[in-house]
Amino acid sequence: MTKANMPIERQYLTTVEAAELMHLSPRTLEKYRFRGTGPAYSKLGKVVRYSRATLEAWFVESTRRSTKPSKKELPCPTSS
Repeated sequence: MTKANMPIERQYLTTVEAAELMHLSPRTLEKYRFRGTGPAYSKLGKVVRYSRATLEAWFVESTRRSTKPSKKELPCPTSS
């Protein structure tokens, strides 16, 4: 089944479903949402949903070649 003909309820996942797909705990995704460091999500009232495409893109964007922090993760130097 392609993404184009996938039923909408399978394209958008709950926090629990998204966490299971990404092999994370639901609490980890909640923390990422709070910090703004996780995958993009949609919120309709109190209902949070993640699209499969967004989760996949976030995973790809998170690919690293080293454990060294990237430049945008490094703290800004302070002037003394």
